[in-house]
Amino acid sequence: MKQIITYILLFVGCILLLFKFLYENVPSTESDMLLRLYYIGGIVSGIFAFGAFFVAILTYYNQKKTGDLQRFETTLFNMLQLQQQITNELRYEDTEPDRNPNHGENTGWRTIEKRGRDVFEYFWLSKWFSFREIVDGKISFDEKSWYEGMVNVLTSRGSEAYNQLIEITIFDHYFRHLYRIIKFVDKNKELNDEEKYDYTSIVRATLSRFELVWLYYNSLYGTGKSKFKPLIEKYALLKNLRDEFLTISKDVIEKDYFRKYQMIIDDYQNYLTTDKNDKSKYYIGAFYNSRDKESFIKAIEDFKNSPAAKLDK
Repeated sequence: MKQIITYILLFVGCILLLFKFLYENVPSTESDMLLRLYYIGGIVSGIFAFGAFFVAILTYYNQKKTGDLQRFETTLFNMLQLQQQITNELRYEDTEPDRNPNHGENTGWRTIEKRGRDVFEYFWLSKWFSFREIVDGKISFDEKSWYEGMVNVLTSRGSEAYNQLIEITIFDHYFRHLYRIIKFVDKNKELNDEEKYDYTSIVRATLSRFELVWLYYNSLYGTGKSKFKPLIEKYALLKNLRDEFLTISKDVIEKDYFRKYQMIIDDYQNYLTTDKNDKSKYYIGAFYNSRDKESFIKAIEDFKNSPAAKLDK
């Protein structure tokens, strides 16, 4: 509205200046005042007609922009509602060992039932995952190793194990739709970068702590690495991640930081970088809003000055 008023005032000002110019510069042969006014009136009426057309076009443009924004927001919030429905409908039911099967044969079994966001936490901390072992160069159907929670799978077997477990495909629909929501915002050409960040922040606010943990590893080790990870870094979707819930993967343990530098480096520190071109790690923009220049620059400087950043990783 302020923009329209500004245009109108500029237009009226131009008309007044033009009126003054025409009044003072009409050829002297048309000395009669009435003829002079007719002459000026004909020109001014044409200008006003053009001005009315211009205002109509401007009004249409603003109404269209408002309508497009309303349709975008309606679609976005419908997608968010569907995402919540997908999350709430997550369901895991199975029988699992009631204690560590690696410790003996007398392991009992219990029925497990988890729903909604509890599935993320249970799979990360408590679900028993099993892997068949290789004996004499062959996969054994009798020998299995068990690990409690994905947190211990990654610590013991590393990133390769992430995509070997068919059980975690339970989250595939969840991640696909979450990716589509962020991409839907990112591809909107009517929004500027700040507006896109504001809308993706609404999405980020709906994610629980263990959803963020799974999002971190899905885009680091899993199917989200090529397409979803760049959007995570662009819109700081992991800004609310609590890094203490992450683990130290076997890949990081094998780098032997403690023996070399007497330092314990976890996955967050190991896979953090200020190099946008390093696709094997998370650009720092995944955790800090790059639009807040002062805070973002400080975060980069703090990272560069940290002991972990100076290690040979």
